[in-house]
Amino acid sequence: MPWRKLVPQPRWLPRAAVMRPQRVVIWCFSLVLALTLAVGLRDLYTLRERVIASHQHNLALRAMGLEAAV
Repeated sequence: MPWRKLVPQPRWLPRAAVMRPQRVVIWCFSLVLALTLAVGLRDLYTLRERVIASHQHNLALRAMGLEAAV
């Protein structure tokens, strides 16, 4: 009897995952890496927008101060 038939079959896990757990690990790692990159890029975009808004606000305040001084 081949050893593959002796491997227990959980109901929630496909047979391919039981036979090749390395592929499951690689797929899960890839998924987590993609999600991390997506969240990181979104946060970077948000931070960039905040910095630009802050610089625009500071420039507006300077312009109003110069206008009041002149």
